[in-house]
Amino acid sequence: MSPQSVLDQEDKDHFLTHGWIKKTDKSTWTRLRTNMPFHFTFDASEFAPRAWAAICELSGGEERVTPHSKIWKDSLIVNLGLVEAVGKPVHGDFFVHYLDSPEQGLLVTPLFTDIAPDAGGTVICPGAIPKMAKYLYEHPEGVSPRMTPRGKPGSTQEKNLDWFNSLARGCSHFVEATGPDGNYSLVEQVALRALGKDRLKDWKIAAAREEFIPERVRIQERMKLEELKRLELAEKGTAAA
Repeated sequence: MSPQSVLDQEDKDHFLTHGWIKKTDKSTWTRLRTNMPFHFTFDASEFAPRAWAAICELSGGEERVTPHSKIWKDSLIVNLGLVEAVGKPVHGDFFVHYLDSPEQGLLVTPLFTDIAPDAGGTVICPGAIPKMAKYLYEHPEGVSPRMTPRGKPGSTQEKNLDWFNSLARGCSHFVEATGPDGNYSLVEQVALRALGKDRLKDWKIAAAREEFIPERVRIQERMKLEELKRLELAEKGTAAA
C-alpha cells in the first residue's frame, strides 16, 4: 500500500459507505437493478458475425431483419438483486404487445463472461409460451407490458408483475441460458407453433402499434447526462496533468 494516500478521509468514508460491493454478500448490494444508458453502438454483423449469421438464418434471411435490429448498444442491464427481492426482471417495457410484435421476435443473449448454472442467467419458461400465445391471440387490441388489455384500468401503470408471477407459478419446467464466455443463446419466437399453426390468415391487430417512454428511459437519460459530465471533467483533468 502506498504510504502517501491520494484519498482524503472523506473519500475513504464515501467509498466504504456507498461504493463497497462484496459479490458474495447480498446485503452490500444496495441497488436491485441498473439500466445503463448507451454511449456506443455496434454493427452486429461485425461485432458478432457468427451470431448474426444464425440470426439471419432463423429469421429467413437478412432482408427480413429490420435495419435498427442490426445495431447493438452498450446499454447493459446490471441485475445485482437484493436479499428481500429475489426474482427475475421482465423486459419489453416500451411497447404495446401483440401476437406478432417484432420487437422481441428473436431474443439474442450474448455471453461476455462464463454463465454458470444458478449464476443469474436468463431463464426461459417453455410451458408459458402456449399460454402467452393464446392470451395475445385473444387480445388483438394489444396489451401493456404488464399484460393488461389496452384501455382497461391499470394498462398504463408500470408496476405489478402479478400476471407473469401467476403464469410462472403454473409451470414446472424452466431452462436457464448458460454457457462459456463468447457464446450466445438464440430464443426463437414460437408463438405460432405454440398455437399449432404455421400462419394465421384471418388474425390481425385491432389497433395501431404504439411505443411509449417508460420511466426507466427517463432515468437512463439523466444517468447519461451525469456520465457525460464526469467524462468531460476526467478529460479536462487528464489534459491539465
